[in-house]
Amino acid sequence: MAAEPSAGSAVAAQADAGRRRLLIAVTVAILGGVALAQTAGLWWPGELASHWTLHGAVVAAVLAACGWRRPRVLALCLVGVVAGSWPWLLAWREPRAAVNGAGPTLSVAHANLYYGATRHAEVLGVLAAAGTELVCLIEAAPADHDLPELARWPHRVWSTHPVSQIALLSVHPIAWSVLHHDDQVVEALVLVHGRPLRVLATHPASPVTPDRAASRDRQLAVLARLAAASREPVLLLGDLNCTVASPTWRAFRATAGLRRPADPGGATWPSPLGPLGIAIDHLLVSDGLALDAVRVFAIPGSDHRGLTARVAFTSARTPSAGP
Repeated sequence: MAAEPSAGSAVAAQADAGRRRLLIAVTVAILGGVALAQTAGLWWPGELASHWTLHGAVVAAVLAACGWRRPRVLALCLVGVVAGSWPWLLAWREPRAAVNGAGPTLSVAHANLYYGATRHAEVLGVLAAAGTELVCLIEAAPADHDLPELARWPHRVWSTHPVSQIALLSVHPIAWSVLHHDDQVVEALVLVHGRPLRVLATHPASPVTPDRAASRDRQLAVLARLAAASREPVLLLGDLNCTVASPTWRAFRATAGLRRPADPGGATWPSPLGPLGIAIDHLLVSDGLALDAVRVFAIPGSDHRGLTARVAFTSARTPSAGP
């Protein structure tokens, strides 16, 4: 007569079944997200998923290690690792900005302040104390115009959005500026020790609906054309609401000809995740400029982290007369 299973073995079997179900559920969720990201060029949910595929690849690798005794789970996870990491490998092979330049240097910073935050003065005070020469502010508030901390930057350009503004603050003279209102771009020619620098400060829409995704893609296309048509070296600072894993990024970079820094950079959003977030804020340069390592800094009260770096000219250019 067969012995009845003990209560302990029944509990262990139940626990093992629970772990198996959890493993399957997590695997399906992660691989579903990676699969959704493959449709990024077709609709906005795929675009949103594309920014998190590296996270998916890492989790898929962990799941493969946990589920190695189940061949089907292992195979699916390995597919997830390859599919999730592939767009990031493509981006890793992109040409990068030069590191060292022979011309004058410029310390720059970009910060998405978050329009609902109340600590904008504190952020500006930190940047002023650091000696930052050129600052791009995203989601600035109209009340920021009167902050005493702005005295550090006598040359300023503000967009005119009633709630969330883009501000370009400069120690160096601004020869001219153009506000591209519909495209959320502040374009300016900054004279850095007599050398012209075309600056694009921007905040395209977040692709969280079909209309906003279309707006972001159109705005990035405008940015790319502005950068490609410039006769001067170009520096772009902004919250592009796009990571390098997106097919939209690849199209933008191919037209704009702008380059990321040689170092990997850091995650900027959402700030509570710290280095485990995604990099949707960027500092980019064209030929004629070098860009050293981009550092990430905390922005009090914001859901973003900021970026700061030093830009150097690699060749002299003649100032242009107008936009």
